[in-house]
Amino acid sequence: MVDISVTNTPDGLMAEPNPPVAQQGEEVNWVFSPELGNVSVVFKRVELANGNLLTSEQGPFKEPLSPGPPKPGGGITLTGTIAADVPNGRYLCEIHNNSNQNMNWAPAVGNSQNMAGLEIPRTPPF
Repeated sequence: MVDISVTNTPDGLMAEPNPPVAQQGEEVNWVFSPELGNVSVVFKRVELANGNLLTSEQGPFKEPLSPGPPKPGGGITLTGTIAADVPNGRYLCEIHNNSNQNMNWAPAVGNSQNMAGLEIPRTPPF
């Protein structure tokens, strides 16, 4: 199981770890601090060894992320399981607030243009 804690800082969202690493078939929990309110994780693309692809909004997960158990002190958890057949790569996503607007990251992953990432182990070279 991989837990990703997302908090709000004066410079933008920060995730720990970022980018997290998960394996095919593994459960991933996105844990958001209470001040973020209702948010959603929206995947935009995947960086593969042979280039970039657009990906569905559910990214590498076998089903859309669903609410997880409540956290002490508030906040929300979104949870899902990585599909067994997804290719290795860096899955880039945005976090949208309850107005469906992309929230800022501090820092963004690589050249991802204000996105976070989820690493499914990639094979070198990258």
